[in-house]
Amino acid sequence: MKRRILAMLFTVVLVSLLVFFNIYQFHHIRSLQNSNEEYQVRLDSVNRDVRFLKQENEKLLSQSGNVSDVSAIIVTRLGAKLFERGVRDIYGTVSNYVWMTGEVENVGNVTAFVSLSIRVTTSRGVETQEAILGTLQPHQVVSVSKTVWPGQGDIVSWSITPLGYHFH
Repeated sequence: MKRRILAMLFTVVLVSLLVFFNIYQFHHIRSLQNSNEEYQVRLDSVNRDVRFLKQENEKLLSQSGNVSDVSAIIVTRLGAKLFERGVRDIYGTVSNYVWMTGEVENVGNVTAFVSLSIRVTTSRGVETQEAILGTLQPHQVVSVSKTVWPGQGDIVSWSITPLGYHFH
């Protein structure tokens, strides 16, 4: 009889543990389902926001034209003057030179790396020099003052061309 009572007691304890474990599992599963539903609502909200942003981006692109329309437009306001008989170096080399001053502006709508290509025609040939101005943001203006010395011979003529390379 004692064994029977112990067996029944053991069975009751075991069944109670299984019931409590099942109740715990049920509550845990229900909690996970609630969390899943909450995360699904958040995901749906984010997806709506992404769709809205894509639509707005498409509207802006259609209003602003083709993406390839972005360009680096460089405008110069430079003055240059030829000076005769300038002393170039410590060795006393005498040559004429061009003194260039003014400003350069990136009027484009993209950041650009800007330089000036200076083509100098001398009594001994043609030379190309470059004045690097660096990176200019849209609508940024930089001042320029530069002396252009010829490599050989005297300067006969010159031209200055701005170069702007935009970043993708």
